[in-house]
Amino acid sequence: MEDVRFLAIDYLLFIFMFGLSCIVGIYFGCCGNQSTTAEYFLGGKKMKVFPISMSLVASTLSGIGLISLPAEVYMHGMQISVMIFGVITMGVLNNYLYMPVFHRLKLSTVNDYLEIRFDRVIKLIASFLYLITCILFLPLVIYAPSLAFTQGI
Repeated sequence: MEDVRFLAIDYLLFIFMFGLSCIVGIYFGCCGNQSTTAEYFLGGKKMKVFPISMSLVASTLSGIGLISLPAEVYMHGMQISVMIFGVITMGVLNNYLYMPVFHRLKLSTVNDYLEIRFDRVIKLIASFLYLITCILFLPLVIYAPSLAFTQGI
């Protein structure tokens, strides 16, 4: 098996992308026009659809998805593409059923809605369950791609 290593260009590219990301974060964190945390986290509610969509897509993609979906297509064919009908249906339902409620109530999270609809205890239970889910899922998100890289995929 061939010994695969990072070359100088790989390190330069990694450092460039990491540095660019840090510079953008520092610039908008220190020099941005956000005067409140709501403006910082929600962009003053003035952002267009495309950057919000790209942010949502980037935050839901993981190394597991990037590795497993091509492997799934390779092993079983394109039947996984049927999922797109469910994704589109849920997007439309989300847009016409849930988002108007969140917009009307000026909410930004599901947990805020749970607190208004039920009470603080339900919000805390939901937050705790989400925390446990993240604690269990994030190690897998980190481990699976690292395992794939060590195997030479």
